[in-house]
Amino acid sequence: MFYFLSTFLTSLLLVSCANWSTSPQKEGPSLKGDAVTLKEKGEKRNLTIEEGQSLGDGPSLPKGFAHKHSKKSKLTPVIALQLGPGLYKTFSYLGILRKFEEGKVPIHIVSGSGWGALMATLYGKYGSSAKVEWKLFKLLKTLRNNEIYSERWIKGIKRVIDSNFLSSSFGEQKITTYIPVYDLKSKKVELRANGDINEYLRIILLQEKSDRYKDGLLFKVFRTDELLNKGADIVITLDSLGESIEFINKDKKYQSYYERVLEILDQEKEGSSYPFQVGDQEIQLDDPSKIPDSISSGEKSAKFILQKVKKVIDKWIDQEIEAL
Repeated sequence: MFYFLSTFLTSLLLVSCANWSTSPQKEGPSLKGDAVTLKEKGEKRNLTIEEGQSLGDGPSLPKGFAHKHSKKSKLTPVIALQLGPGLYKTFSYLGILRKFEEGKVPIHIVSGSGWGALMATLYGKYGSSAKVEWKLFKLLKTLRNNEIYSERWIKGIKRVIDSNFLSSSFGEQKITTYIPVYDLKSKKVELRANGDINEYLRIILLQEKSDRYKDGLLFKVFRTDELLNKGADIVITLDSLGESIEFINKDKKYQSYYERVLEILDQEKEGSSYPFQVGDQEIQLDDPSKIPDSISSGEKSAKFILQKVKKVIDKWIDQEIEAL
């Protein structure tokens, strides 16, 4: 049923955008280093997850993490997924999420920066890639017909944020969700699991002004260590931005903004786990005609990512069994 629905939704995307062009997709992602971070063996857990206990102010995680639930001592790690920025290229995450669900890789914590925050927060709310795809379907017409950050484009983004999160709280999220924002009071990027989701997304996606917060993307992109401290055993990091950027819109302020993001990413990659680069790296960040291609390329990337993730899960289980 899920497969049929997902196929149907993707077909709707393609039919609604009949004048969109398609291009041949590359086989698989560019993988460098360790894109999946595993908590070190013997490392003390910062958070003990009990039945009914909540991470932050998000939903309660059920009992069953890091305990024997079969005679074979099969254990379940807490898996966190963090999604990087990349404007329309972040639609490739839909393809990844779809394949994660098919491969039965459970996601217990989600976080994202830039447009990755929108994808992560929607997935956290609905817990289904098909539902996220359906929610974004109405946005496609706005994206296709309007230049980024134009008045009509901004109104379209606001409608999506408001329709999903205007009166929504973190406690209503199906998957524990963290949104990174820069706190002007503490003067650092914080993973927020309480407060106003609507406000956070407007700040991140539309650069709206706030007396307390601002977009944390130009300070830090990924927060692997913080997610491990929040209770994750494994952190999967996805990057759709890649190593170079290109826009249809020739306004230099967009180019310079993302060039700065790339510089921060390069600094973060030194001495740390390198994220999976997913999707077609040659797609322009603001090209709405390539959104169907982004989703498709994400699915192709997922084949390789699933193999790596499942190996890391098996390693974690072996370590936990050995420690029992």
